[in-house]
Amino acid sequence: MIDTRSRRRLSPHFVVEEFDSRDGARVPDEHLDAIAKLVDWWLTPMRAEFGAVTVLSGYRSHAHNLRVGGARHSVHLLSTRLPNADPRFGAVAAAADVTCAEGSPRQWSSWAGHHRQAHAKLGPRGRGGIGTYITFLHLDTGDWRRWVN
Repeated sequence: MIDTRSRRRLSPHFVVEEFDSRDGARVPDEHLDAIAKLVDWWLTPMRAEFGAVTVLSGYRSHAHNLRVGGARHSVHLLSTRLPNADPRFGAVAAAADVTCAEGSPRQWSSWAGHHRQAHAKLGPRGRGGIGTYITFLHLDTGDWRRWVN
């Protein structure tokens, strides 16, 4: 079957297909705006700071999330409803695990913490999870939390 969905450009450097589940499931059309917000809030400024950003994991289907040992209520599932959602931020949170052309996960995490605090558009409740791993960084548009794994 031919895939008829055209590549939707989310920014000059990101297309929606980069966020499709690694098992072939596509980002549901009703959640494209959530992915676009993730790109706008986190990934575009991160690219300006550290060069090309590679999305290792964006949206995950439930089956793929189970296969990779993802959290039961992972933000990658695009099912994390945002309470009292502000229309500027969308109704669900989105996530991406990323690497950058330059720097290290620790440097990216430090930058993300400063970026989050410096930009009120990330939301009055401090939206944005930052998870630092050995080889990548997790960023999301959910409620504020931070962890190191």
